[in-house]
Amino acid sequence: MRTPGPLALAIAVLALIQAILSARLAAQVWSSGLPLAPDEPLAVWHSFAYAGSALLTLVWLARAIRRVQQAGAVDLSAGPVMAVVWWFVPVANLVMPPKVMGELRRAAIRPHDWQAIGGSPLIMLWWTGWIVANLAGIALWRAEVSPELDLAELLPPLSLVSYGVAAPTALLFLALVLAIDRRLQALGGLAPETVITAA
Repeated sequence: MRTPGPLALAIAVLALIQAILSARLAAQVWSSGLPLAPDEPLAVWHSFAYAGSALLTLVWLARAIRRVQQAGAVDLSAGPVMAVVWWFVPVANLVMPPKVMGELRRAAIRPHDWQAIGGSPLIMLWWTGWIVANLAGIALWRAEVSPELDLAELLPPLSLVSYGVAAPTALLFLALVLAIDRRLQALGGLAPETVITAA
């Protein structure tokens, strides 16, 4: 199996930074019992790592879908453009991203017969963590901007959930991207008949 490409490695580095910062932020909230200020330096760097990882992931995802299609994968739920667009379509963005990621993983293993490959529980574990962390983050933001004083007591637990879940979720995502990209790199050097039987 080959080494992941530069784009996947960049995503992995940003995801690792995000995981480390998330863990430190969660520990800070846990030890102090106080909410974090929005301009907290660690929180700002965490946001930069998250945004950078998200942007690179969308580029990687589109390229990865194109690559498995070129290797012979057909009947995928999304092409390169829709694999990105689904992230921004309300309601559909709750189900389509993990579906696309799961199909990509399977197509990277065996493009011509990807439907015969079993799914990975790691994808649903990653996606569940992503949903929980982001819902807690949205609730945290709403509690911060709300003029109702009684919401202030929700800030520490929401911060703890958001950052606490984001840390292992980022590590899961890092592992998924690297594993899938190794398969994608291997596709580039194989003849079509070899790709069909690759495990």
